[in-house]
Amino acid sequence: MEIVEVLKKYKTTKIIRLIKKGKINKEEALMSSIILNKDEIAFYILDNYDIDLDYTDISGSDFLEVATRYGNIEVIKKLGVDINRKYKCGKKELCVMIFIRDLNTFKYFEKHFDKKEIKKSLEYIIKSTLMNYNIELLDYIVKKYKVNIKKIKYEVNKKKYNLLEMSNEILSGMKNREYRKREMAYYISDLLGKRYKKVQKRAYHLLEEIEEENIKIEKYNKYIRKLFGD
Repeated sequence: MEIVEVLKKYKTTKIIRLIKKGKINKEEALMSSIILNKDEIAFYILDNYDIDLDYTDISGSDFLEVATRYGNIEVIKKLGVDINRKYKCGKKELCVMIFIRDLNTFKYFEKHFDKKEIKKSLEYIIKSTLMNYNIELLDYIVKKYKVNIKKIKYEVNKKKYNLLEMSNEILSGMKNREYRKREMAYYISDLLGKRYKKVQKRAYHLLEEIEEENIKIEKYNKYIRKLFGD
């Protein structure tokens, strides 16, 4: 069983016992606890073990980068990493801010970087707002840093798109998923009267997820259109 699944399945006390017995790798457990926002486990590991802060997951991300991606500000503080020294944009070409997905984390990092450093990462952060449909973060950046989002380009399969074009592409893809919704609905109806409650429950859950995502991208697309003057 993967460590993420272990952390989901067992209570904190049992997970800590497994760590103490050496049955769970402490670095992997810390990474998983950050992803799952299980701060109690993350704090226990950081308080009781010498952790290799240069440890990276399979994607090459370290603890601070993952905590930044998941908006876990308390863990970011607890890591005690000298953010300016280790993550200045000049070292990695791109600083840790490119992993930001939410406004609170962005505001936290604003305190650690000067404006020049922040500006180096804005384009990447804005692109991530499209993947998360984060109007709040995009609105804050555009207004505070006077970013001209019309100049920001994505390259997908050797074709360049601006933010509005990419937003339209994703919205179009979401519309195509309406077909999948109908197909799922037919599938569910075929199960009615049969003893497949778990499958039925999962199918309805998928329908809800698709609908929620569709609503989010609709709102994001509307906001982008407003910025582009459409």
